[in-house]
Amino acid sequence: MNFKPILIAEILFMLFLVLSCTGRTSQDDVLQVVDVEGNLDNFQNISLNELGAEIKYISLESGSEIMMRGVYHIDLSGDYIFVSDKRKCILYNSQGKFLRLISKRGSGPGEYRLIRDVKINNNKFFLQSIYGLLEYDINGVFSDKIPLPRIENSVIESWIPINDTLFFGHMPCISGNEPYTAVVFSRSSVYEKFLRGIDRSYRNPEIKGSGVYLRDASLFRFRDLIYFKEMLGDTLFRMNKENQLEPELVFSLGNHTPSYDKRFNLLLDERINYVFISNIYRVNNIFFLDCLYGKYVPVKRQTPVDFAGASNWYYTTSILGIYDLNTSRLSFNNITATENILSQTGLINDIDGGPRFYPSHYINDSTLCMWIRAYDLITHVKSEEFADFKPANPKRKNQLLEFANSLSVDDNPVLMLATFKE
Repeated sequence: MNFKPILIAEILFMLFLVLSCTGRTSQDDVLQVVDVEGNLDNFQNISLNELGAEIKYISLESGSEIMMRGVYHIDLSGDYIFVSDKRKCILYNSQGKFLRLISKRGSGPGEYRLIRDVKINNNKFFLQSIYGLLEYDINGVFSDKIPLPRIENSVIESWIPINDTLFFGHMPCISGNEPYTAVVFSRSSVYEKFLRGIDRSYRNPEIKGSGVYLRDASLFRFRDLIYFKEMLGDTLFRMNKENQLEPELVFSLGNHTPSYDKRFNLLLDERINYVFISNIYRVNNIFFLDCLYGKYVPVKRQTPVDFAGASNWYYTTSILGIYDLNTSRLSFNNITATENILSQTGLINDIDGGPRFYPSHYINDSTLCMWIRAYDLITHVKSEEFADFKPANPKRKNQLLEFANSLSVDDNPVLMLATFKE
């Protein structure tokens, strides 16, 4: 009478062992796959109010010594805003008031030639230069230089602090021969290596070449876990408490992504033939996908305009995707045929009629950020679109108008923060 239950239990146990040993295949079968390719035409009007967002504008103080070309790197933490335009690094307070420049260009201790990223971690300020990570204290005093690991042909391109002593770094696959995709490293040594091949899109034989977009990856922290996805990879990973990468989601682009061998020989003018997920951000149970649509954008100009010596038929090729983990639904924001760059793409700003929100930086579990040129914001509030728009709160529209009118066209950029409720 007890034979069948015992036999079934043994079979199930053996099946578990087989699946555990095969690892990669069974993991692929159970991973949640987001069908990006099948939803590229699923355009919706998605608004900030619909996603429960609150917005805030911060004007970064200007001055002759601190004029910025743009906010290409940013981190916010508590009372501080840490920004860089690649040539200089500036510390502001949370209201945008200038506090100090962090170091300067040069070759001396704590100086840099080029800024590639900035981060705040426990009131320590990190700047990535060509040669490594430079660490400063709250007063901007240089305290340490942390060399970036080099393993065979692999070098660190982007990184994020794990804690006070460990960092996680991405090693892009430029030639096809680099063995590692990422490492955990300390101030003095490599702690853990992650072999290339953990991503489903890296299964083909090694190929030599010169790739486009191969350096880019999304790295962010959500609920104290680090998330990681290479731009041309299909898998989003999270790092567990043991500093091991675990696959979280697969984003399937099908034929809209270049093949493995093609990505190492992709010419610049061929990029338009593909769709790329440039960045991923997570807030609550929503993933925001920053997508480059190339020739697949639904709205094009009637006649091209000259841009950098080339004919440009597109108002924008950047379109924001919203993937809801609760419903497993993916949709993309409609774009608009307008020369007003703040009205073309992103979440519709039905709060005050201001710029459509298209995140460019991850701040924390609930807040994303975009930066706006002062000139563009002033132009936006003078547009017919802004004048005709009826937001949910007319008072907020008037406040935005007053804020924009207080700016000068050559002021430093404005930060737009969107905080999303649970």
